[in-house]
Amino acid sequence: AHLGRIIFGWARQTLQIHLGVSCGSWRNHKVTNFSPTPASAKMPAAIVFTSGSTGVPKGVIYTHELFAAQMSLVNESLGAAQGGVNIATFAPFAFLAPGIGLTSVLPKMNFRKPGKINARRLFELIRKSKASSLFGSPALLRRLADFAEKEKTQIPFLRKVFSAGAPVPFRLLKSLTQSLSADAEIYTPYGATEALPLTNISAQEILQETSHGTAKGLGVCVGKPFKGVTLEIMKISDDHFTAWSDDLREVPSSIGEIVVWGKNISSSYYGRESANSLHKIRRGEEIGHRTGDVGYKDSEGRVWFCGRKNHIVWTEAGPLFSVSCEGIFDEEPSVLRTALVGVGPRGKQKPVLCVELRSEERHRIDLPKLKATLREKALSRPLTRSIDVFLFHPGFPVDIRHNAKIFREKLSVWASNQISKEL
Repeated sequence: AHLGRIIFGWARQTLQIHLGVSCGSWRNHKVTNFSPTPASAKMPAAIVFTSGSTGVPKGVIYTHELFAAQMSLVNESLGAAQGGVNIATFAPFAFLAPGIGLTSVLPKMNFRKPGKINARRLFELIRKSKASSLFGSPALLRRLADFAEKEKTQIPFLRKVFSAGAPVPFRLLKSLTQSLSADAEIYTPYGATEALPLTNISAQEILQETSHGTAKGLGVCVGKPFKGVTLEIMKISDDHFTAWSDDLREVPSSIGEIVVWGKNISSSYYGRESANSLHKIRRGEEIGHRTGDVGYKDSEGRVWFCGRKNHIVWTEAGPLFSVSCEGIFDEEPSVLRTALVGVGPRGKQKPVLCVELRSEERHRIDLPKLKATLREKALSRPLTRSIDVFLFHPGFPVDIRHNAKIFREKLSVWASNQISKEL
């Protein structure tokens, strides 16, 4: 590293102090009597940043205890693949996988743009490494599934595929299922940087049992909580609460904020006391996390994700939940994805559906006809009858981590400008 620093000028403008533990000949300070310090469970191990899709990225303090708990839950999901090879297209899995006995292989890609990955190169890496598992964002897996379909080939060796970062369209799950061997399993775990993982569900369960609910506006089912994770649905509020009480709990089957406790849940942000005050909530001796996501639990104990609290459209008739509404429109064949945003002041917002078309359909679609079809869909459900503005967007702004979380705040500004132009 020091040789590279000197020859290639690595971080020349940023590194001010150079240390070495074995020699001092690389223009650095030699550290003597170096010895490791035993780590306690509560000692910070890392600071991991959120994606910043709903605000400024925040540093989450990961303790050794939290890492161990995460490792245990990942092992619970990947355990059958121990001894195999994992393709790590999301950086944290590069070091989590070896901890449970998997070899990590990193593809040649821009990790800030997983949605632009070279699908052929990824396919060849899977084949060459005989990878047994893969974690990828929905944007990445869409490219891989489209490649397999176009080439009329099956993706070899993979036995377990995981996708997270944003709801995974069941059209993609269906396509990916057809591209894998019959004994392969696909899972879509749910969680957040501050609380990972929380729930899990298989593609088989989604396609056979819950996808029809998504198309009716019930939200996206993300499965049951992992063992050791306590999950509650809290009445939607912007107030700060230091401690949980039962009167904060939303009535069964109603939509509220998802709140979680467990050893895999972070207890604080680094240097952000206002965020700690809003998002951290104590229950007995445990410090839990208010996720900022909204959803509910069904009669079987499964969690349904309905969107972000910050993305609720507050109309005069009441709240509209983004992911719930979008599910009604997302399966239109020429539509890649939709995003519901609000224009105007809270309580009087006008709902606007932004639509991104599938790339292969953009130049041949009859936009007035499609708009009429979407309006028909909106009128077919009480949930979406108030949506009567449909705007076509060339490409949604998304996060750099998964290329799947939509920046609805930016779309809201864009939609407001578009409406102003039309007036």
